[in-house]
Amino acid sequence: ARIFGNIEAEVTAENTDKVEFYIDEVLQDIDDEAPFNCYLKATRGIHTLEIRATNSYNTSLDIVDFYVFF
Repeated sequence: ARIFGNIEAEVTAENTDKVEFYIDEVLQDIDDEAPFNCYLKATRGIHTLEIRATNSYNTSLDIVDFYVFF
């Protein structure tokens, strides 16, 4: 993905206790109320966004690489 400016990540999930947002393996935010979202800032260049949705039984993981232009 190509990003111009800041990032808003929003996750739609059912049976989820919390969602964790990471950029380049650094925790940025934890949201424990739906809708799960986070405003993220990243420096110019290529990055990895990792989102972990957790409930009492398991964790779902989604990973996206993105490039910030400015």
